[in-house]
Amino acid sequence: MPSAHTTLNRLEALTDPRQALHDALALAASAASASAQAKAELLAAQRALELDEHQRALDSARQAAALFTQLQDQVSACEANLIALRALMNLNDAPAFERLTATILSEGEACGAWAVVANVHNLQGGMHLRHGKLSDAIASLERASALRRDISDDAGYAGSLNNLGLLHQRAGDTGRALEYFLACVAFIHASGKDLARQLGACLINVGALYRSMQLLDQAGQYLREGIAAVQQAQDLRMELSGVVALADVHRDRGDSKGAILTYLEALALAERTGAREEEAEVLDSLGRVYASLGEDALAGQMSRRALAIASELGLSLVQLWATLSLAHLTLKAGDAQEARHLYAAAREHAEQAGVQREVWQALEGEAQARRHLGDHAGAADLLSTLLSAERAGYAEREAVKLSEHQARFDVEKANLEVDTNRRLREAAEEARRAAEAAVQKRTEELEFAQVEIVTRLAAAAEYRDDQTGKHTFRVGHVSAYLAERLGMPAGEVDILRLAARLHDVGKIGIPDAILLKPGRFTPEEFDTMKQHAVIGARILSGGHSALLRAAEEIALTHHERWDGTGYPYGLSGEAIPLSGRLVSIADVYDALTSERPYKRAWTPQEALTEIEAQAGRQFDPRVVEAFGDMVRSGELERMAIVEDGHLFTPGAVLGERFSSPQVTADPDVPVKRPAHRLPEDVQRRLTRLLRDGWDARRDQPEHALALTQAALLLAEQHDDDLGRAYAQRNQGFACLQGNDLHSAEALLTPALNVAWAYGDLTLERDVTNLLAGVYSAMGRQQDARNLCETTRRLSAQLGDPSGEANALTNLGIIEAKLEQYAEATATFEQAARLYRAQEDHSGLANCLYNMADAALDAGDAPGANVLARDTIQAASQGGRPDLAVLALSLLACSHDAQGQHEAAAALHQQLRTALEPGRDHQPEAWGWAHAHAADNRVALGDDEAAVTLFEAAAQIAGDRALHDLQLHAHSRLVDLKLRQGDVQGAARHLQAERNARAALQ
Repeated sequence: MPSAHTTLNRLEALTDPRQALHDALALAASAASASAQAKAELLAAQRALELDEHQRALDSARQAAALFTQLQDQVSACEANLIALRALMNLNDAPAFERLTATILSEGEACGAWAVVANVHNLQGGMHLRHGKLSDAIASLERASALRRDISDDAGYAGSLNNLGLLHQRAGDTGRALEYFLACVAFIHASGKDLARQLGACLINVGALYRSMQLLDQAGQYLREGIAAVQQAQDLRMELSGVVALADVHRDRGDSKGAILTYLEALALAERTGAREEEAEVLDSLGRVYASLGEDALAGQMSRRALAIASELGLSLVQLWATLSLAHLTLKAGDAQEARHLYAAAREHAEQAGVQREVWQALEGEAQARRHLGDHAGAADLLSTLLSAERAGYAEREAVKLSEHQARFDVEKANLEVDTNRRLREAAEEARRAAEAAVQKRTEELEFAQVEIVTRLAAAAEYRDDQTGKHTFRVGHVSAYLAERLGMPAGEVDILRLAARLHDVGKIGIPDAILLKPGRFTPEEFDTMKQHAVIGARILSGGHSALLRAAEEIALTHHERWDGTGYPYGLSGEAIPLSGRLVSIADVYDALTSERPYKRAWTPQEALTEIEAQAGRQFDPRVVEAFGDMVRSGELERMAIVEDGHLFTPGAVLGERFSSPQVTADPDVPVKRPAHRLPEDVQRRLTRLLRDGWDARRDQPEHALALTQAALLLAEQHDDDLGRAYAQRNQGFACLQGNDLHSAEALLTPALNVAWAYGDLTLERDVTNLLAGVYSAMGRQQDARNLCETTRRLSAQLGDPSGEANALTNLGIIEAKLEQYAEATATFEQAARLYRAQEDHSGLANCLYNMADAALDAGDAPGANVLARDTIQAASQGGRPDLAVLALSLLACSHDAQGQHEAAAALHQQLRTALEPGRDHQPEAWGWAHAHAADNRVALGDDEAAVTLFEAAAQIAGDRALHDLQLHAHSRLVDLKLRQGDVQGAARHLQAERNARAALQ
């Protein structure tokens, strides 16, 4: 007679599950040992589960678990209980399921049965989902996923990622869902294992996700690929899921015939596999298709069958969908009373399931039914409830860029295998590069710290006799433009621009009694003053970078004279380095044209006359000639020294050490490429076109774009990467101003890679600043915040206080958007101090305006009032009438916030009067002026005037696609219309509000 062990092996090998079940039960009844009996019961439970005999599976699994517990085999007991848990889930016995779940988790963790614990969390997630508890389901699946990853259960981990994607999709978080699906595909490809079933399931889910986005071509492609994969793996349940999704695609295309045929195919699969839950869902979908064709009788039949199965199994979501479908059909048939009851039942199901969209549908349907019954007050109440529900729901939804997600997945799918192999090959090389990069980064950081300290010393020395602090800044720019005119290579020009700012650093060692003396020096005092050149050279000596060497050379030689009578060494002619000859002229020119306590400021022509008189004596004649041409042509007056103040020329590269040490570049972009050398005349034309286009970007945007386009053609013609990148910077700014955020990002991202590749700090600074604005407008506030910090750091490295202040202002705006008002206020105050130190009234006005706006949002209306008044004053001093008008709006709103509505009304009227002449140029301000004035009229009890103003604001917003203004105006109009009893008007504006919300998403 064969042993029990031999019999069990034979039973496990049987392909007929029913025969295996029969024989396993017989062995369990006759086995002599408890061990054999337990194993037979476990096998019987497994086979019963396969046959959908759930009660039989539950009984055998419980018996097996009890026997394994007696044998002190806790791992096997947990495995048996896991089968019992599956049976309870199929029986939909939720209380027993929860009790057994707690038991298995406790015992499984105690004995280390982690695979069982992971499966329990997975099943728990499925049960939560069945009962509409999405957040609980996601939490359970995340625990299962982490455990499966830890125990190297590759198939289980891929399945968990897949299921998490499904749950987030059902929760309406499309972006997060796609991230999980992408992670699943990446993991499967990287694992190198045969996970065809999991890959097919993921592709089906991606297809279903694309279907929900209405990207139907892509959806059909992925669904067919996924269905083929799971058919090969003989997974009928997943095949069913794919066929249902493919039928949904047909339905969405309007292909009703294809949808019906595919749903019927799915129905056959559901009946074949005993998938009653899926059967109910397919029946509900069939009902909707029949309803769309006007086949109401067939539609009702399908929905009632779906509702019967859903009620039997306790499928709350299907109950909800089927009830909604029947409610729509009933209302269409004219039975408003029955429809009202069905909509109310559907709303109850939706609220229990936590699915907001269906709650809204049920509310709207019930309102229609009540209106048909003549209950207009009840309909208005429901619409009001619907309004509140929609606002709360939309406030929590994440904006998703669908086209970008599609591109991300397509690229990932196409390149994943190649990328994985490449990364494996490059792992060793990457480790070596990382070590070298760490050393290089530290070296760069030390050198940047050295340069920053020296620059601040220079500013401190200069501040003693130039309280504006701008002399060194201007000398650097004039020297650089003059060098550019003489044909100096672009990289050397940029080094000169920075190095020249350090020309008088030696003044730090000159006593104030001499340095600040208003009259002429005595011979002894002048000898002491001459020492500042030597002192400066000593401070800068020993530097290893091109920048510090150039700065040392300039500090030492900028007071040498062409005729040899200068100091400190009496060099003459070509023996004086060119950098010293250039800075000499720039230094004298700025000193002559700047006002001092002991003299007036000379005119540019007067200063030029003096400099030309010194040609051949104090100055190099060739440099004087070039300088005269630059002054007479007006080029010097057009230099961009005011706002951005540091424009590097295209093609310019800083010294090898001058890259951004805290920015990680695209790993596929080579670092520190040598500058592309252009013919000098081409370089000058390209530089001028780009600079003039950048300077005109705000005041003459069309002219700026024309200049930029000409520069781009020139850069393309000569294959100049940097010229192309600077043109993309200019174009990106225009797109940002026009709110074309996707185009702006598409232009600025490659420009940033070029800046990294060439080590061009100015381009990097400008592009990160613009990208911060793009990401902030997209709602990606953390990304924007990081870029603002980078922009601030780069501005500091470039010695540009106004740039630092601009970056701080933008950072404050982002912190205010994140409702971090205390941090925002501190950041704005820091920016304001920098603006005041630079006497930059325009920048200060912008900073104060945003600070006032943040104060108003934070509820500090009195503070906003004071800041708005300060903004108006700074805007007047800085020539910014646009900011003065915007500040007037804040002033009015601050009065409203303090309950001073009459005073606010006068300001609102004044604002609209001020804006009207330029309303076509400032449509957003014009529209918001109407909206704020309307809010004021509501506060004063004048609803009629408020409706007129809000409708005007909505019209302006619609014409200009100002979706946030549309949302505000239509939202308030819904409230006003409901208050006036105009239900139809409220419904019309409610739909417009929905459209605006969708556009913002």
